[in-house]
Amino acid sequence: DYIPDSRVPEFFCAADVCVLPYKSATQSGITSIAYHFDLPVIATDVGGLGEDVGGRRSGLVVDRPDPDAIAGGIRGYFDRGMKPECIANIARVKREENWSNFAEKLTAFAETL
Repeated sequence: DYIPDSRVPEFFCAADVCVLPYKSATQSGITSIAYHFDLPVIATDVGGLGEDVGGRRSGLVVDRPDPDAIAGGIRGYFDRGMKPECIANIARVKREENWSNFAEKLTAFAETL
């Protein structure tokens, strides 16, 4: 079912991790929503998800979208106690990639034109 915006916090605040078992993708807006709620992500390595999650170390990237690999990734995430480190990395990303920093970089770029 469609989840209205007003109910989104209920789901993300109740979760321990956001699992994105995509078979194909380019990007996912769900990762941004998860980061807003300081929620680490476990995603399959499709599209830009591997770079988004793995490159930022804000969760765990599973190499293939099959149930055993995804289940193994979920177990590994909890067995290794990754949540505190991932949350710290999400906080860093949020500091570095906020709107003020974006506006400053855009303004600096525009001044070079």
